[in-house]
Amino acid sequence: QLSRGLGDVYKRQLVVDTAFENRAGFAQPYPILRVTLTDRWDQALSRQDFAPVEYLGGARSLERMAAGELAEVSVSMLAAEPDAVGFNLDLCLEAGNGTLSCALDDG
Repeated sequence: QLSRGLGDVYKRQLVVDTAFENRAGFAQPYPILRVTLTDRWDQALSRQDFAPVEYLGGARSLERMAAGELAEVSVSMLAAEPDAVGFNLDLCLEAGNGTLSCALDDG
């Protein structure tokens, strides 16, 4: 489950409040949150990845997300692109080879 909200766009600061749930029957790592700023044609302008330590803080980020757990978090970023009018939020996990596997990836 993803939800998103727009922060103070006049100061070009984007604040994203979101909730996500581990629907797996087992504990797993907290995801990396990927925020992609988009133009009016939904084309990506820039993106920023947020590691669990950035949205959970210290010790909790080292824990695993329990089965059925609902996490409510907030991240913020500078939205400096003048053509940015929207954003996409994605949940990613490290793929083990230095890349990320994200829920919205093609394929």
